[in-house]
Amino acid sequence: MSSKKILNSKLIVDGDMSGDVSATAKIMGIDHLAVQLVYDGDPVGDIFVEVSNDGETYFTGIAIPGPVGAPGSDFKEMETAAAFLRFRYVSGSGAGNLNVHIVGKSK
Repeated sequence: MSSKKILNSKLIVDGDMSGDVSATAKIMGIDHLAVQLVYDGDPVGDIFVEVSNDGETYFTGIAIPGPVGAPGSDFKEMETAAAFLRFRYVSGSGAGNLNVHIVGKSK
């Protein structure tokens, strides 16, 4: 009988949204993921949750609408067999603080 893997990570804590913010997590063996993000301030930008098997070339995993100048939050679930997950915020204007928390488990 194999044991289940669990992931519980504060991927980004108080990320400065006046510039680009990104962080990567190794998720190999974790196939069910939940991504929670919370931000304050007045940021405007794009959010990307990307996956990769080699940790170098990334592809879109799930779509999350980017902030449009006001505080906000979002929560998305995904299933993947990828080895890596990258959360990326690309700043357009404004500023704020970004917090991203990911939780996952294997089947």
